Amino acid sequence: MISHKHKCIFVHVPKAAGTSIERVFLEDLDLDMDNRHSLLLGQNNNNRLGPRRVSHLFASDYVNHHYISRELYDSYYKFSFVRNPFTRLFSTYKFLGYDELYSFDEFIQKKLRLLLNNPKFDFFLKPSYDYLFDTDGNCLVDFIGKFESLNDDFIKITNKIDFYKSDTKLKHYNKTNFSNRNLVKRTYGKVIKFLLSKNSDYKISDLSREIVLEIYNRDFENFGYLSSGE
Repeated sequence: MISHKHKCIFVHVPKAAGTSIERVFLEDLDLDMDNRHSLLLGQNNNNRLGPRRVSHLFASDYVNHHYISRELYDSYYKFSFVRNPFTRLFSTYKFLGYDELYSFDEFIQKKLRLLLNNPKFDFFLKPSYDYLFDTDGNCLVDFIGKFESLNDDFIKITNKIDFYKSDTKLKHYNKTNFSNRNLVKRTYGKVIKFLLSKNSDYKISDLSREIVLEIYNRDFENFGYLSSGE
């Protein structure tokens, strides 16, 4: 997201309260979701102009795909939010509807790597590190907040930019719900009876934990999250 009024860029890591943050900016600019494209939100149907999901650009994409000049990028305030890799992955698992098909443990072992190699779903699951650092390991944003301290960190951000009020409390948008499960329904091409899922158990085996630690190792190392999931 680019807001020229606020002179800021928000790098939206999926399932880390990004939609809630974007809604606050839309409100401040008197825009709605139908008019969000001026903030570089939504989908891109021309692959020559960059990634399909412009709402979830890597920080490096903004300049590399000419969405903004290097000079403006360097002068704007750039921020993002990250989340504990375990809870982010669990939220994604439910958001995509895979809790109707697999336990969380099975999802990690059977589907995670496959989805990371599927261009329709990979952006949901890529490590937060990939969104925020370049290939040389340089952080490309000015501030990284945490989902776990969302409102406190967002206040720090509003104090850095021209925002309508600095004590804004974020509402929870895009929370996992049953309508999101159509993603899996369409993928499998068959009718799934949508009942309240029994696969809501966050506990995973040692093998699954090792898979998560391997895939998201740079998230744990760089953002201060514990391998225990705390």
